[in-house]
Amino acid sequence: MKAVKIYFLCYLLKVVVAVPDFGNLPSFDELLRKSIIDDQDICSNVTSYACISRGRNGAISKKNYLNIAQSFIQRTALGILKLESDNTLERESTWFNACMGKGTSAENSLDTLKTTMEQTKGIQHPEDSEDLEPWENVAAFYAKTFGFSPFFEVLLYDVNSLMITRPYSMKIKSYSENALHLVVEEFLHKFTNQMFPELLKNKIKDQLNASATTFLSCLNIDSSTNEVMSFEKFSKNFDINASSLGNNFDWFGHFEDIGLKVNAHDVFYFDTDYFEELVSLLVTLSNGEIANLIHFLYAMNSRVYSTWHNEKHASTNKYTEGECFTHMPVKSRINDRILKGHHLSGKFLLLENIVKNIVREYEKEVDNSWLDDNRKELFLHPLRRLEIEITNEKTKPQDETNFDFPVEMNGLLNIINFEKAHIQFLVRALRRYHIKIPRNMKYGKSLVPYVNYNDENKHLEIPLEELILPLFDSELTIAWNYAYFGVAISRELFKLYQKLYSAIPKHSEPFNSKMNCFKVLQYSVKENVNFYDLINSCVGLKIAYKAFKHEINAIEDNPQKIFGLQYTTPKQQFFLAYSAIYCEETNPEIVGISVSNLESFARAFYCEADSPMNPSGRCDFWAKPE
Repeated sequence: MKAVKIYFLCYLLKVVVAVPDFGNLPSFDELLRKSIIDDQDICSNVTSYACISRGRNGAISKKNYLNIAQSFIQRTALGILKLESDNTLERESTWFNACMGKGTSAENSLDTLKTTMEQTKGIQHPEDSEDLEPWENVAAFYAKTFGFSPFFEVLLYDVNSLMITRPYSMKIKSYSENALHLVVEEFLHKFTNQMFPELLKNKIKDQLNASATTFLSCLNIDSSTNEVMSFEKFSKNFDINASSLGNNFDWFGHFEDIGLKVNAHDVFYFDTDYFEELVSLLVTLSNGEIANLIHFLYAMNSRVYSTWHNEKHASTNKYTEGECFTHMPVKSRINDRILKGHHLSGKFLLLENIVKNIVREYEKEVDNSWLDDNRKELFLHPLRRLEIEITNEKTKPQDETNFDFPVEMNGLLNIINFEKAHIQFLVRALRRYHIKIPRNMKYGKSLVPYVNYNDENKHLEIPLEELILPLFDSELTIAWNYAYFGVAISRELFKLYQKLYSAIPKHSEPFNSKMNCFKVLQYSVKENVNFYDLINSCVGLKIAYKAFKHEINAIEDNPQKIFGLQYTTPKQQFFLAYSAIYCEETNPEIVGISVSNLESFARAFYCEADSPMNPSGRCDFWAKPE
């Protein structure tokens, strides 16, 4: 009856909230039954008992079902973007409309740009010292408003780094030095509302033309040296000392103003030849000259330029709705809306509870371990800051991801919104790939859910499509949910021990003995197994099982029966589910070693002492030496 109830509830859920139809995806109990060969002795070889059968009958390819989930997410998100008007989605909606060519037209962009300039007092009278706006304030206002800088561009470089380079998107580059004075004259004509005397107008024009011409020469220098350096070193090497104010330009603040929050130790590629020329120019100009140059450079951004020069309209895009959504730089608020609006919040709460229980078990293990207090804190501090982040990305390998999606804007407001979203996209790409944790290339080829610990922001990243699939749900047994997601999360969090590895001398005790014990396990099998996969699986399984056991013990009346496997206990179900799920993702030998290394498995199945699955010698990473 329990299974019938589950299926009936799942059916109702599909009808009520229109969850996708996953067709012939087997239910979790079918997957378990297909994995088991009853005439095999589980205490002799768990993989023969719980892995081989489904391999013979054909492995389950999860990728097709993930694609169904992703299609559902896309359809739902497009419905939200097209139908809902909500301030919380203003950034996403505006970007999407801009991509589709439906955003604000270019007709009002001239007035918008004028208003923006006037908020920083517009074109300045270089000799009017009382009414001058500090150029740093002008730069900060534009950076916060537009989301980009007139002095540089931020590009993704070699997938895992950012390059800070000359602003190639400047329309100014299409003008020769001889022709530049014409666009300067047109700019001043359209944006100078002040009643300057004719003589002063000519002086402002000559000064702006001279500074713009010199800036153009900075952009066109032949040499280009991309030097790797920390941001702290960059800010020291390229101080801008404004001659009229005597203040140093705050590069940290300027980067933060455009949405690129950096730390002193962050490393980037810098176009150092260009920045040397830029600094040489800016230190020779007065406050008013720099402020006027900033006004001009923002107007000369390639996208902005098309909104005011000769009142031209930007070209419209020819992208589909799906393409625009797929390449939307930031989707976190869309994910939140889908989670809340499509009855997925219950799954998220279940996921949060599993993570909380796993973190608690790690804290117990580490607190009672052989580590000293400093090294305990090294492992536990990131866990205490851990947050779950639901991501929305295609299940493509890292090298297939497209980071350059050209979008032409219709209107200044769209340009501003796009740039702000795009810089966040670049930051996310940097934070994710800079730490060089590659995406699991097998993702989608096995049942194991994708989980990634992002060391930079202490987030546990889980794709939204994983919660769409019916393989994880509060209506399923606790044993399955913990074996499915709990083990994946626990294994991923144990990667934090790599911090310990770098902080502990290699031959110190008992660390050396611990590593040697696991190496003995590694060499105990005929097939080659990866050492780090082995230790992650052993420790991850133990912690996940302890978290599961705490959960199951807290429920007084909990038969947790599985259709077709009524004879099994919840603890046995956990190990059967673990074997069935993970034997396709990793080397089956690792599955066998990890369960035999856990005494709880032998107790659950009443394995005799010294049987293959109940050996006398086991490895425990955290336990104090006896």
